[in-house]
Amino acid sequence: MIEIENVSKRFLLKKALKNCSLTLNHGKIIGIIGENGSGKTTLLKLLSGVLKPSSGRVLIERDIVTRAISRKVAYLFDIDNFFTYFTVHELIQFYASQFNDFDRAAALKIARFMNLPLDVKIKQLSKGNRGRVKITVTFARRAHMLF
Repeated sequence: MIEIENVSKRFLLKKALKNCSLTLNHGKIIGIIGENGSGKTTLLKLLSGVLKPSSGRVLIERDIVTRAISRKVAYLFDIDNFFTYFTVHELIQFYASQFNDFDRAAALKIARFMNLPLDVKIKQLSKGNRGRVKITVTFARRAHMLF
């Protein structure tokens, strides 16, 4: 279960979220929609432990969310945050070394499905293929939740 209790998030003078409260149960696919700048990405970063709330609490399975929540949560970043000198295959190996729940066989299967060249450096991939790499390594985790 995900619980967001009176969460606000500020960036200097800008309020990204104000007194947001929400409870979500397991086993559902949830979409977050809203205008640009309405706080969707901020909310996802709070849920994945990338950001801390300015006030309020974010809980997943009754645990207050910190960066350690990455053991339970896989987060698909909206920006490229890879070592660009890795090949796709090297990135898959790296993720396998970093996440206990990473399924290397699943990653390779997804990469093949996405027609990703395993021996090409990430910096040489098109923007679309870099997006496919992000999907591949995120979905290959056997995390309890995917954001």
